[in-house]
Amino acid sequence: MSTLKSFLISITLILVLSNTCLSQTSDLQTKSNSLNNWVEMMKDISVNFYDVKDAATKHFETYGTQKGSGWKQYKRWEYFMEQRVYPTGIRTYQTQIWDEVTKFNKEYRNDNKANRNSWTTLGPDYSSNVTGHWSPGIGRINVITLEPGNPQTIYIGAPSGGLWKTTDEGANWVSLTDNQPVLGVSAIAINPTNTDVIYIGTGDKDANNNYSIGILKSTDGGTTWNTTGLDWTIYQNRSIAKLLIDPNDNNTIFAATSAGLFKTTDAGETWNQLLNGNIDDLEFKPGDASTIYAITTRFYKSTNGGDNFTEITDVPHSSRAQIAVTEDNPDYVYFFSSSSGIYRSENSGDSFTFRSNQPTPGNQSWYDLAFAVSHENAEEVHLGEFNTWRSTNGAQSWTLTTDWTWGNTIGYTHCDIHEMVFFGGTLYVGSDGLISKSTDQGNTWTDLTEGIGIRQFYRIGTSKNDPYKIMGGSQDNGTSVYTTDYWHEWLGADGMECVINYDNSNIVYGTSQNGNFYKSTNGGNFGNVSISQPGGGNWITPFVIHPTDPETLFVGSSEVMKTTNGMSSWTTISEFGMGNLNNLVIAESNP
Repeated sequence: MSTLKSFLISITLILVLSNTCLSQTSDLQTKSNSLNNWVEMMKDISVNFYDVKDAATKHFETYGTQKGSGWKQYKRWEYFMEQRVYPTGIRTYQTQIWDEVTKFNKEYRNDNKANRNSWTTLGPDYSSNVTGHWSPGIGRINVITLEPGNPQTIYIGAPSGGLWKTTDEGANWVSLTDNQPVLGVSAIAINPTNTDVIYIGTGDKDANNNYSIGILKSTDGGTTWNTTGLDWTIYQNRSIAKLLIDPNDNNTIFAATSAGLFKTTDAGETWNQLLNGNIDDLEFKPGDASTIYAITTRFYKSTNGGDNFTEITDVPHSSRAQIAVTEDNPDYVYFFSSSSGIYRSENSGDSFTFRSNQPTPGNQSWYDLAFAVSHENAEEVHLGEFNTWRSTNGAQSWTLTTDWTWGNTIGYTHCDIHEMVFFGGTLYVGSDGLISKSTDQGNTWTDLTEGIGIRQFYRIGTSKNDPYKIMGGSQDNGTSVYTTDYWHEWLGADGMECVINYDNSNIVYGTSQNGNFYKSTNGGNFGNVSISQPGGGNWITPFVIHPTDPETLFVGSSEVMKTTNGMSSWTTISEFGMGNLNNLVIAESNP
């Protein structure tokens, strides 16, 4: 009887555990489907802006807005887009921008050089002078590549800052695309036998800050650029995720794009489409360029140089994924599904086995997801989404290698990882703030970013009485202060509106997203003054300073809030009752 009872108890436990696992899997699938729904709507410019907003709002109401949820990344897009759509929600602004830039360049062709030379870059192009910032950086980096045979020469592509190059491993950087109408770069390929020949994939693959005009080609090391046969307009609303040059034939190039997988055999003159869909990653089998791996959310393999592809069905396909290969074992293919974990093939992608769950599954993989395997050790695997992680046993277990907070004891590469790539045994990481490298499996990191000017500012503030006092609030790189001739990093998060007291430029005010306010009386140099918060507001909460009384400020929250004592207390002076305010202006003629 006891044996039967034990048997029945065991069966019951198995059923309970099975149902629990099935329920968890179902919940994850439902969450993934909800995420994919609004993300795909966001990326499709034909979808009405307000429909995207409704779908995203419902998703975050259900699953929360905590750190790592993707909410902050969505709100950046929402803020940027809402100002640029028609009142009906139709999104056609990109075509108008393109037409106006083209018109301007034609009309003022002879004056452009003079106009450009009248501007001086102020920065910031370094973030090492930290005076309160909790996550300092320079700007988002989408792609990193090294010049073949020369590790001192590095190229990076930024979503709004274009292509940058260093020939001394980060000691000095120069921009190569300032004169291009589209400044987003998400893919780079360099001819290994003639490194003056460079291809770039334009646009922003991760957040659609810039749409692609196709692939550009330079034959003089990036001094000048020309279009190729993959020549798009921003009307087509596409992006390019990766470019690979066939190591056996430099004229053969593969392009992973949101419109499919393309191939050229004549160095970019003409292109043929090999696969449909949004191709998010692409790899050759090391040592055998006729074997190609490509993914949408699904995994495809070709053994004849891309003439035919076969879908491999034993990996999940419900969410964004990345792949990685290694020269140390060319038969290995790692597959990283953002919602279903890490898989490995030991037979060149013909079949896969599950290795482990993602160490910290989040909901912003549509924005940041990166994956790499060492070419010197096939068991050393690295992945990144919010932070970076390392496995030394073939993705079976994971160790945290960086933390997003400045000054931590683990390692720092900034948060939100967009690129991880090995060159030999050296790992390079591109994040929302930095390009970093590690030569010791991610135990220590070197920042190579100083000198790159790719900051994405929301707002800047200047002093009326001191022309050398400037502040700026930026995307994921907080609030920086410029004093006389140097920058220092004051606040973290997304830096927003900022104001300088015109009677005393050491009194500065800053905000982060949704109206979190800060005040310093020493110019943002360590330590903030205790203030009273006026209440939350929009993504960028507007605030202004009174033109004759610098202790009086106004904030546009759900109502207009007023302080007469430098933010020690607040009074509500409106009764609009219509939601958060977008803009606030004082008439200086009658304040």
